[in-house]
Amino acid sequence: MSPEGHCPHPHPHPDPDPCRQLPGTVLRINIPAGATINILNLVELTSPSGICLILRLPFLGGECGECHH
Repeated sequence: MSPEGHCPHPHPHPDPDPCRQLPGTVLRINIPAGATINILNLVELTSPSGICLILRLPFLGGECGECHH
């Protein structure tokens, strides 16, 4: 610690989960930035900036399409 009582190199706070779980989520796929997925050398998926896919059924999360709170 420095004489002022502060850490000399503050650690950055981790980013909040970019692919957070929402109510009613059935499937969540998070492909981080820079990832490459190769399937049998037939198909290649590259994610330069990251991908987050969320499949959800709102009625499973207790949400109502006609209710506006």
